[in-house]
Amino acid sequence: MTSGYKTFLQAFGLGTALSLAPAIAQDDATDISTLIELARNAAAQDVVSLPGGQLADILTEADDAQRAQLIAELSAGDTDALLSTLALSGAAPELLAEMVSAIITPDPDAADRVIEIVLQNVAPAVLPGIAAGVFDVIEADHADMSRPVLDGHVLAALSFDTGLSERLIALGNSWERPDAEELAHVLVDIIERDDAALASAIETALALEGGQMLELVAELRDEIPVAALPEAPAAVPAAPAVPPAGVGGGGASPGGTAATTPGIDAIFASSGGSGPGLGAGPGFTPGALGFTPPPFGQIVSPTD
Repeated sequence: MTSGYKTFLQAFGLGTALSLAPAIAQDDATDISTLIELARNAAAQDVVSLPGGQLADILTEADDAQRAQLIAELSAGDTDALLSTLALSGAAPELLAEMVSAIITPDPDAADRVIEIVLQNVAPAVLPGIAAGVFDVIEADHADMSRPVLDGHVLAALSFDTGLSERLIALGNSWERPDAEELAHVLVDIIERDDAALASAIETALALEGGQMLELVAELRDEIPVAALPEAPAAVPAAPAVPPAGVGGGGASPGGTAATTPGIDAIFASSGGSGPGLGAGPGFTPGALGFTPPPFGQIVSPTD
């Protein structure tokens, strides 16, 4: 067989395979392995041109490893087209979250691009569901993520729903110190991006949740966390006012106890006599001292 004829057969075979690829994609693309094979054989365009509903069904049935393998066979442009098709088709938020993670994990630099595609092609009401799915990936796999991969996932989750900030800080507070430190670096990176909404959401969540995440972020930013600021000295309570001693009894001592000096009523009460306003002491009898006064009007002589 001449080399020219052999080359012709090879070219004919390749052309036939490529011409059949669309038919295979439309008629036989019922599982993820078919999509992977098409992408591997330079027919990626036929993968991304499948109807969104069909793509969603196939990718939903696939596992994480198969989705990752498909992404690895596609170019960045084809990956973007695949994600756009899924987003426009109304795919489930859980699937979109898994695809976002599958794209960011091997290529953290794709995070901004992926986030933009989702924001442009998904209804706002669906975004919190996607954010929750990405958050679940962070919670489950954070220990195996490099810092750039963690950064991409956190950025995506908060970009889709800033309301997750408090849950994220609470999650970081529950982690071991090394993992919490990685998250703190990621949060500082996001705070320092040119996105006031994200920065405000994170800082508010840190102030509300506190804990080790507040301390770690404050250390990285050379700040004193609010929770660590010394408390103002407590005001010294004023001494209780001492009321003036009443006519009927002793006043109060500086220590708040009753005084031992008796009041006027107490003095009269111990002196006897019975008159209005006086205490009821023992009665006084004129003969009690051995002397009886003369009857009224009688003059007593000194010699008597």
